[in-house]
Amino acid sequence: MGFYTEIFIKLQLKKDTPQHVVDICRMLFEGTPKEKYERKQQMPDFPDHPFFECQRWDYIGTLTQSYDPVTCMRQVMAYTDEGDENTLVPTGEWEIVSLNELKDYGNEIELFFNWIAPYAVPMNGFVGYAMTEEQDIPSRFFYVTHKKGEATQSVHVLNVPQPTENLPRI
Repeated sequence: MGFYTEIFIKLQLKKDTPQHVVDICRMLFEGTPKEKYERKQQMPDFPDHPFFECQRWDYIGTLTQSYDPVTCMRQVMAYTDEGDENTLVPTGEWEIVSLNELKDYGNEIELFFNWIAPYAVPMNGFVGYAMTEEQDIPSRFFYVTHKKGEATQSVHVLNVPQPTENLPRI
């Protein structure tokens, strides 16, 4: 059987994110399961990354145990001064917000964050969390930029130890 893991994702894609990455993200985070399946079948190929070697990689943003996933991928809009009126226009960036559950058998969650890292805009570092049925406190995912040569981002998981001592008794 296995435990379900709740996963929360909140990140923004860079303006220069390759179109195939945007297409994969739209496949994961937009539409019904049937629409997602049809989009996946139409894609020519997927990047050479361990995330796509997981048997259940496409469950990110889709599957849930007991409720419909709360998932949204939208174009980021911003106001611009054009003429006499402020107008909302697309910035060229995409934002992903997703809350769903899946059985993380193949480490799909951490591999997803590793795959998307080079395309994510670092917004205060925090990009999501994962929490199993046995956890009281989630594992939080942060992007950290390393300054060795070219700037690269990597995922760091902050695991807060489960409080066991010095808790008030109820």
